[in-house]
Amino acid sequence: MEILNLYEGSSGQKINREKTAIYFSSNTSQVTRHLILEFWGSQGASNFDKYLDLPAMIGRSKKSIFNGLKERIVHRLQGWKERFLSKAGREVLIKAVAQAIPTYAMNCFRLPKAWCEEVNSLIAPEGGLGFRNLHSFNTALLAKQCWRLIHNPQSLFYRVFKARYFPACSFTEAQLGSNPSFLWRSILSGREVLNKGLRWHNEEGQLSRPLWSETKSGIFSVKSAYELLERECSRSTTGECSYSVHLRWLWRKTWKLAIPWKIKHFLWRAYHETLPTNHQLHRRKIRSSSLCSICDQKEETTFHALWQCPLARNTWALIHGWMQKLSNLDGEFSSFMQWILKEFPKEEVKDWAATAWSIWNARNRFVHEDCQVPPQTIRANALAIRSEFNQARLSFQH
Repeated sequence: MEILNLYEGSSGQKINREKTAIYFSSNTSQVTRHLILEFWGSQGASNFDKYLDLPAMIGRSKKSIFNGLKERIVHRLQGWKERFLSKAGREVLIKAVAQAIPTYAMNCFRLPKAWCEEVNSLIAPEGGLGFRNLHSFNTALLAKQCWRLIHNPQSLFYRVFKARYFPACSFTEAQLGSNPSFLWRSILSGREVLNKGLRWHNEEGQLSRPLWSETKSGIFSVKSAYELLERECSRSTTGECSYSVHLRWLWRKTWKLAIPWKIKHFLWRAYHETLPTNHQLHRRKIRSSSLCSICDQKEETTFHALWQCPLARNTWALIHGWMQKLSNLDGEFSSFMQWILKEFPKEEVKDWAATAWSIWNARNRFVHEDCQVPPQTIRANALAIRSEFNQARLSFQH
């Protein structure tokens, strides 16, 4: 009671006893509980639900405790599907909203890996385009808490944990200890990744200060820790994906292009051969033939539809200069796209991307609407897309 009275006097906040419930540990006798409740004038609570949307009490089943967060994400995803948003539109909302829902909890607790994988699997059908790996992101956020403990030894956060868990040593030497809280276990799980990039700078006559080797400034950032974890993940797994080290440059360059997100999403799908070409539809037993719907001569792969088909060739012929040197190229679209982004300037890459997008739209109009779009119109549409996007960017900046 003295502590509560001191709190009220120091903070100016008075506890509302009518809205207050007291929770007792299991080893508190019924007599003691009755005396405290009678003296305090409040009711007892059998359990705590949440505080600031975080679980107040955490038991053995960690996965079930955080299922409320997953349900919120599912609710958001289902709501966006009902609005008939494009894949690119859902992608933006997922990155801005859905993936931000568990961030507050991940700052404090290590969410079960199975829980993270389930949420990742919910998001993956929406495109899988550059979405965060929640397990790695969770670890990076916890590593930030470790950095706070090392970098701010005067903070209340540091003093509380030091008094409880490492009174006779530094945080880097701290052990799990006996009967540790779930919060302490979670923080220590982030220390491993912090140690991989932590360096100590020694200056004569001064205490050593911590530096983070993954940033130029030496200051820890969640982004750099996440990238460190993803690099390690890509080294330990086989197969090609957008996170692979040897393709990281390609996707970084693609995401930085000043073109609409729907075109970036289109390039990602084209690279991974997930566009609904006749080749893919035939392979899935949806179409009876894999031949191109326009020329009816060759199998309609992504590379054929966007580059080799007569409609595509006649459109590319309208671009003078560098495009004419590529007329005899053959192969897969993924290799073609890598070569384009590696060899050509940014402006020409943007022109190529917008034109490929317009060719694909013209192809779809022919297949689904029986409408033949002339190459001149396709090229004009590509130029219009770029012009409208540039004007929108300028108006936003001003």
